[in-house]
Amino acid sequence: MNEAERNRHEDDDAKNPHLPTYVTRSLDDGKTWEEPRKLWDGWCGAVRQVIQLKSGRLVLPYMNSVFDPWRHVVFSLVSDDDGVTWQKSNVIELEGVGDHGGAMEPTAIELKDERLYMLIRRNVDWQGRQMSVKWQWPDRSCNVCS
Repeated sequence: MNEAERNRHEDDDAKNPHLPTYVTRSLDDGKTWEEPRKLWDGWCGAVRQVIQLKSGRLVLPYMNSVFDPWRHVVFSLVSDDDGVTWQKSNVIELEGVGDHGGAMEPTAIELKDERLYMLIRRNVDWQGRQMSVKWQWPDRSCNVCS
């Protein structure tokens, strides 16, 4: 975390929270590292993991804040070139406003059949699946609640 860039939102009226995410790579098992590169320039509420799929794709489930009204949303950042470039998926918005309203703290898992499921924290149940970088609503007959 770069404290010099951090602008924390402390109440529902905050309009410019800022906590960017950086990425760096090592190509020699951690002996040396590339210079960190800014991956996302908004508010990073929670980065829980980066996973590598069987296909080699890197997936970073991501949480961000949006306003009018203030709430959290999630999306994924994906890379098909070992983290050199990244592409943003569509945004998942769930109902709820204010601090800890909406979609929060996503994690993902690749299933044996290579579907990707994203679990999202919120006040009621929800789960999602991804075939590429476009998230889809799941079959609502199978709900998970945190």
